[in-house]
Amino acid sequence: MARKAAPWLPTVLLLALALALGQGGPQAQPKAPSPQAQQLELGKQTYQKHCASCHDQGALVLVGKDPLNRLTRYRTAKGLFDYLTIAMPPTNPGGLKDEEYWALIAFILAENKILPPDVVVGQGNGAQIPIRPPGP
Repeated sequence: MARKAAPWLPTVLLLALALALGQGGPQAQPKAPSPQAQQLELGKQTYQKHCASCHDQGALVLVGKDPLNRLTRYRTAKGLFDYLTIAMPPTNPGGLKDEEYWALIAFILAENKILPPDVVVGQGNGAQIPIRPPGP
């Protein structure tokens, strides 16, 4: 006597085949970078494109080699922004977008270990992000 196949068997076989082929459901999506990580990446790119040719050489170092003595003339990120937007880059002062200047500042602060965690630096909070403690 011939044995009758279970009615659910074709469904199970199709499901198993779909899983084997990678079509068995939603795929894990890579985690999007945080807003701060995105700003830091833009800052790094901006630094490399517009700043590194001068500021990665000896006395003009801005990132690394104890640059805090240069940065601390600005009390806050906003103070640094005000300077950068009128003076840098020297071949085109004020020529970057505000977003690029803020990203550059975030990158510089992060490289010097003074960027607060999870903060995106900008016009709304730049005056509250200290570069040096208040005082003379």
